[in-house]
Amino acid sequence: MLKWALIFLVVIYGGDKAYEWFCSPRYVEFIESHKADSWVPSLCLKSGIYWTFFADWNKALIFFERCSKEDMKKAPERSMCLYYRAWSHDEARHRNEAIDAYGLFLEEFPKHRKTAVARRRLDVLKAGWSAL
Repeated sequence: MLKWALIFLVVIYGGDKAYEWFCSPRYVEFIESHKADSWVPSLCLKSGIYWTFFADWNKALIFFERCSKEDMKKAPERSMCLYYRAWSHDEARHRNEAIDAYGLFLEEFPKHRKTAVARRRLDVLKAGWSAL
């Protein structure tokens, strides 16, 4: 019984430390120091690290502005990077930037599975509405 309690505490402590790291400036510094390496953004998109930014749209925008630049030009994850960048602008209420980002996504990936959602959001934003 003591062994399982110890394992439980180690898992809780490790999860807490990992969460603190993803929410700290050290994580952004890590991304900054490896931004030339294309594996970092692709790893982050594949592993779902985007959701660590949930409700902190400015931090998400920093990440997605970086990963949508030159190092992601040919990466297969570029489509989702552009989509989430547009979505982050949308959630942060940056209307003009969201319109531009959704437009870029639709221009580069017209047959993507998120195209219908992006087109709908683009129409809503162009009409002057901002509510989801």
